[in-house]
Amino acid sequence: DDVLFIAVNQLNRGEIHLEEEDHRLDLQKLNLRAGKKAMSLAAFSIAASYLKAGLDMFLDNHWEHHYDLSIELYSLYAEAEYSNCHFQEVGRVAGIVLKAGKS
Repeated sequence: DDVLFIAVNQLNRGEIHLEEEDHRLDLQKLNLRAGKKAMSLAAFSIAASYLKAGLDMFLDNHWEHHYDLSIELYSLYAEAEYSNCHFQEVGRVAGIVLKAGKS
């Protein structure tokens, strides 16, 4: 578990140097994995930070090209922030998902 968190932390530090979208997507998926792991350990603040890092890497067209990853990251981030009692952030994120979500 610790290795996952250490690796993702280090990769996130170098995120600004990622130029290819595939590499960015791989890192987003690692952040999702770390976020899920932190949620399972009830480390909600840590989970939120990984999930937010994954969200911050999205490009403008992510809903069209990476819908499933977008929904998963946003939903789990909202859940983590709810667990952190950050209800205003939950409302903001829910609005984004409702606006972009497919019916």
